Amino acid sequence: MIIQRKVNMAKKINILVVDDNQINRQYFSMALEKFGYSVTLAENGFQAVEEATNKHFDLIFMDIRMPEMDGYETTEKIHSLKSNQSIPIVAISAEDIQKNQSKLFNGYILKPVSPTQLKFNVEKFCSNNDITAKIFDKEKA
Repeated sequence: MIIQRKVNMAKKINILVVDDNQINRQYFSMALEKFGYSVTLAENGFQAVEEATNKHFDLIFMDIRMPEMDGYETTEKIHSLKSNQSIPIVAISAEDIQKNQSKLFNGYILKPVSPTQLKFNVEKFCSNNDITAKIFDKEKA
């Protein structure tokens, strides 16, 4: 038996996508908006830190390889902001993530990224903010 209850329907999940490649940003934005999420884009680490300073995000998708400030440094700077210490950040890269840096991130997606992978990660890290929460009662089933 599955029971659905409404949870804060007015709150939309806010996601920051950080990637230096315009095509990737557009792809991630289109895929996430199709699922009904609110998306903000940043083309580099400096913009990402500025956006995270001025706006609340429920989740950040972070490219690792970017010029000037890479995803590792950007993530450290965002998490150093008092209001952003608990924001989940999912690394996105075409290469394996460095083992010693993996603890910076809450998750990791290897490129190419599918819309299903994006949605899975949003649901995984933003389950408390989801529009509907499904509750399964094993005993009644």
